[in-house]
Amino acid sequence: MKVCVFGASSDRIKPVYISETEKLGELLGRSGHSMVFGGGAHGLMGAAARGVSKGNGYIISISPFIFNEDGILYERFDELYLTKDLIERKQLMLDLSDIFVAAPGGIGTFDELFEVYAQSQLGYYRKPLILFNIDGYYDKLWQFINQAHDEGFISTLGLELCHIANTAEELISILNTYQREEEIK
Repeated sequence: MKVCVFGASSDRIKPVYISETEKLGELLGRSGHSMVFGGGAHGLMGAAARGVSKGNGYIISISPFIFNEDGILYERFDELYLTKDLIERKQLMLDLSDIFVAAPGGIGTFDELFEVYAQSQLGYYRKPLILFNIDGYYDKLWQFINQAHDEGFISTLGLELCHIANTAEELISILNTYQREEEIK
């Protein structure tokens, strides 16, 4: 499967976020999944890419051309797409990916995860989203999503399209379940 990983581009975060995201990347690579990501060499984007490289996985990098400078983009990719802006990047990520993972991040990550979630719930895509809940980062968001469902703002199908995983191993298990379901179809 082509797994899109969203996450922080900053290195000024707790080391556990970096180490766990790198571990996830390595497991993705070893499991035969390809990774689609925003191309960054730093933060959780870089950690995921380093992990996929360690796991001998396939990396698809998608970045606005303005970031195509030394030190900004992760350089060990198998495919590189340079887009005119972040909007075009996000659309290409949506088009190329089968499933989405939101590692911890800020406004950019929230924008990406809610874009995927909204489009999936509305039926433009039926591509699941997994919140990578390192160190409880997404606990309150997951609680809020469930509250919104309980109060009728998110459909049952919408709730079923979003998952939460507390460990890299749990996340890989969810991915593998979706892969088996796709193979059966």
